[in-house]
This record gives sequence, C-alpha cells and structure tokens, in this order.
Amino acid sequence: MFGNFQNKKMKSMNMDAWSDGQIGSKLWLCRAVENFLADKQEFGLTIWIYGSWYGSLAFLLLSRERLNIKKICCFDLDRKANRIAEKILDHWKFQNVEIRIYEQDCLDISPSSRHYIDAKPDIIINTSCEHMINYNWWHHIPPGLAFALQTTDMPHPTHINLEESLPQLQEKLGGHPLFQAEEKIFSYPNLRFKRFMVIGVKHQNVNCGAVV
Repeated sequence: MFGNFQNKKMKSMNMDAWSDGQIGSKLWLCRAVENFLADKQEFGLTIWIYGSWYGSLAFLLLSRERLNIKKICCFDLDRKANRIAEKILDHWKFQNVEIRIYEQDCLDISPSSRHYIDAKPDIIINTSCEHMINYNWWHHIPPGLAFALQTTDMPHPTHINLEESLPQLQEKLGGHPLFQAEEKIFSYPNLRFKRFMVIGVKHQNVNCGAVV
C-alpha cells in the first residue's frame, strides 16, 4: 500500500529536479549567495525565487542553515509543482520562517505590484532564465535590489532562451558591474553543457539593452 502511494507521488514529480546537474548548480549558487549576503542578514532575509519549480533551491538554502532567512517567496506557474513545493518546505513553516508559494508569472511582477509593496525582497534569485521567453522580468526589478541568476547553453525542448557564453548573458543584463560572474561545466557520458551564474546589485544607471 505504501509503495503504491509513493509511486503515484513520484509520477507527479519530474525527477530531473533532483539530478546531479540540477542539485550541483543550485549548491554552487547557494555557496555564492551565502558569501554575498554574509554581512547583510542581521534582521533576517527575505528571498524571492523565480521559476521555483518544486522548491528545491529554497529547500537547500534553508537546510544548509548558513543564512538568517525570515521569509521565502516562490513564484511558479506550475500548480502541481507548487503543491509539491509546499510539502517539501512544510518543515520550515514550524521554524519561524514564512513560506509563500505563488502561482504567478514573474514576467508580470512590476515595481508597483503588491508583492514589492508588501514585502520588498533582499535578493531575487532566478535559476530558470533559460525557461523564460525573454528578460522582461529582469527589467521589472527595481534598482538597488540584489540578484543571483543562472542559465545554460544546454539544448532542451523547454530551454527557449539559451545563452552561448557568460559575456552574452552579461550583455543582456546591460553590462552590469557584478559581485560574481562564473561558468561551470557539467560533463556526462552522453552530455556536456555549461551553466552561467551572475550575482550583483541592480543599478539605476545601467543600460538594460534589448529585450530578447
């Protein structure tokens, strides 16, 4: 009985979310973000995650316990994934961490939206840039906010906005001065690709370039 229940649950979850590439990329980001925010967390951090999927990044940030996190807001359009994320993150609801799961397109979150007004984040994280048709969500982020972004050059049917290189990503962001800009190679017997990561604070005087 328990086995059948587990199998039904597994069928509703894309197990690629827990693959080496996915977890390796997110742990790489966790370490960088923890270093970036080390001296900015006295009063507790509010973290927004765009394209949060099953909440794996939020799970890793919380379980590593390197940051003083008071609130995490996860934004994703996938209702089933959001329900799974709620269960995965359920533990921290009882540990004085506010967990919010929003079924919303981050492309629609503007500086005048209730999300920014009600709870301005300390950092916006997006590890799903390749899944988003353009960078409108980036242009909507107000100046002064910290960000951490990841994308890839890996071809995949759901990757509709690939980058060929780290400089290409930086150009799309308007040549931002960055705290950190790195690439990481993932190599497997039948697959090899790069992940690109940039971390910084958005500035007012940067030309954001074309929306692509």
